[in-house]
Amino acid sequence: MTREGRRLLQSEALRICGQWIRGIGEVKPDPSLDAREVVVIVGLPRTGSTLMHNLFAIDPATVTIPFWQ
Repeated sequence: MTREGRRLLQSEALRICGQWIRGIGEVKPDPSLDAREVVVIVGLPRTGSTLMHNLFAIDPATVTIPFWQ
């Protein structure tokens, strides 16, 4: 990857993380959830992370943040 490519990737990752962190503040904590059971799904494009998120979201026993948040 070129120097410019790394710079663009880093700035985009920081932008997305900032949006995600701001979005967390809008989510009201559910006292019935156990923090030890949190699963965070991250992945590069085309690696199956969206499919994994969608599979978790189907289960009514899980609480998921909408993909766009």
